[in-house]
Amino acid sequence: MEKKIEHIIARFDFDEEFEQEVNLRTLIGNDSARAILQTYVEQYFNEKIAGLNPQISPILLIGGKGSGVHVMARAVSNTLGNLLCHTVTAKWLNDGAINIHNFLGEGDEFSGYYIDGDKLNSNNQFQLSRIFAEKKIFFYSYESQSWEKRPFDQLVIFSTPNRDNLPPILLKKFKVQVNVTTLNTEEIELALRQRVSLLNLEISSYDLITKIAQISCDVGQAMEVLSMSLLILRAGNGNTTTLTEKVVNIALKLMDKNMKSASQKPAG
Repeated sequence: MEKKIEHIIARFDFDEEFEQEVNLRTLIGNDSARAILQTYVEQYFNEKIAGLNPQISPILLIGGKGSGVHVMARAVSNTLGNLLCHTVTAKWLNDGAINIHNFLGEGDEFSGYYIDGDKLNSNNQFQLSRIFAEKKIFFYSYESQSWEKRPFDQLVIFSTPNRDNLPPILLKKFKVQVNVTTLNTEEIELALRQRVSLLNLEISSYDLITKIAQISCDVGQAMEVLSMSLLILRAGNGNTTTLTEKVVNIALKLMDKNMKSASQKPAG
């Protein structure tokens, strides 16, 4: 359990700086989607400079696991200048762990919001469509001791693996809709090298990153390999910053063992 916690901590540390820095200009892959979103952002700022008081429209990202939709969402939010990007999954909303109004009310004017909407239930879909239509959210006023509405005009990015999962009442609220595709091997390699550079890591051989990209089924798995390798590197010698094939092989063996362990069902 302790090792698993260490891995989670390392993963957060691994992602945090990158997600703070990534934007639509530095993001790897999905060139057409990035171009569309960059055009939207530039149009927004141009209208703002011209004093036209533009409104932020909800954005729909269509892409499943392995497409990196969450990174794309963070890149859009950062490009628009938001300091924070609050994130929630459909499961949390569906289970009632957090109310969609409370989620959208937890930030401020410098916040963006990303909803991983895979399998979002019909009630939450309806609530979201109402919020987009009215541009208001409920909040609890301690002064009046009642629920009231306040204006909401922040950036909301919603993702789904299939747009057919959304009802027309919600789908038509997204003025900007783009497909986010799975990165190919060359793009995965570029993304890995970008992350290695950000982490100030050295590599023992240039083709080591190429090998990680080739054995990974998607960019998420490739980043998991790099993250685990970084954890092993730090555990072995905190002063070492050179990634070697030996370290990567150990990381792959541990990940494989962990996956097999997770897939085994308890007896009885």
